[in-house]
Amino acid sequence: MRIHVAIVVLAIQVALLGCSAGFSRSGYSVSENHPRHGCDVIVKNKAAFDHEEIELLGEVKAYDTGFSVNCDEEYVLSRLMEEACSLGADVVNITEEKQPNFWSTCYRARAELIRFKDRDKVSALKSDPQYARDQVLERSLETRKRTEAAIQAGIMGGILGGIFSHY
Repeated sequence: MRIHVAIVVLAIQVALLGCSAGFSRSGYSVSENHPRHGCDVIVKNKAAFDHEEIELLGEVKAYDTGFSVNCDEEYVLSRLMEEACSLGADVVNITEEKQPNFWSTCYRARAELIRFKDRDKVSALKSDPQYARDQVLERSLETRKRTEAAIQAGIMGGILGGIFSHY
């Protein structure tokens, strides 16, 4: 009986660790024709751009599916940047973001994918400081630690609850 419980617990952990954030897109679809890696994409937070100077390629929302585990800030931002690359965008402009909290262990965000009409203006842009890779990695590591601890506590609580419910 205990072996069956251990196998079920292991299967649940493997299943949960494979679940990622959900993404909904508006104004575009994912294209496999363009490179998804290796391009320079700027990440901004609520930047105001002159609509005459840019082309809005689309909008994307990253959300918690309810079973998401692979959904920290690093993962979500890298996915947003990959999609921006695939569209030929210059900027991922985060219009709304929520850091992980009590209700969700996921980083959730809405973003605009923007391309500048004047290609010379792109070279002057830089990502906002809070999106520096080392800061994002540090926040993501903390999120992963909290998520793993919560999963382990939930599984152990379920096992102990199941064992002691027979007494």
